[in-house]
Amino acid sequence: MLVLLINLLLLGGLSWWGYRHWRQSPLAGAYCPALLLKLLCGCGVVALYLYYYGYGDILWFQRDAAQLAATFWVDPAAYWAELSDIGFLYGPHPFMGWDRNLFYIRLLSLPSLLTGDNIWLLSLWLSLATFGATFWLAHRLALHYPGRGGAAAVAFLFWPSVVFWSSSLLKEG
Repeated sequence: MLVLLINLLLLGGLSWWGYRHWRQSPLAGAYCPALLLKLLCGCGVVALYLYYYGYGDILWFQRDAAQLAATFWVDPAAYWAELSDIGFLYGPHPFMGWDRNLFYIRLLSLPSLLTGDNIWLLSLWLSLATFGATFWLAHRLALHYPGRGGAAAVAFLFWPSVVFWSSSLLKEG
């Protein structure tokens, strides 16, 4: 419960900081609705895989990242060796030989430490991170092409394919 509270406070604080940071942006009015949409889509992707499909890459990514993160609490040196690609601790898994997936699992293990391996919180963190990147891009486009901020907001912050594929644990995001 404490992990949930801490993460929600951090997510809320970082979201508020972003809102304050971007309040002079031509897209400032789209910040809160777009962020809410992104976070809801991230949770929707998790729900889809958990309750409808019951399997899939994102569940395996989260499980493997949680296993790797658990190593940190037992043997921090082995964990850091695995992250730096010099460890041999990480055993057989569904992504054996797929280096980009192994990289992604290693990357996910860091926020997994923060979230206590909670897939919902992990999804919120990743959705917030991708939102920050896409909002920055839309902001830069709105500045570069004055009068086109609405198009940039729709294309990068509200278009369903962009929002969906950059939400949650999807590695394509």
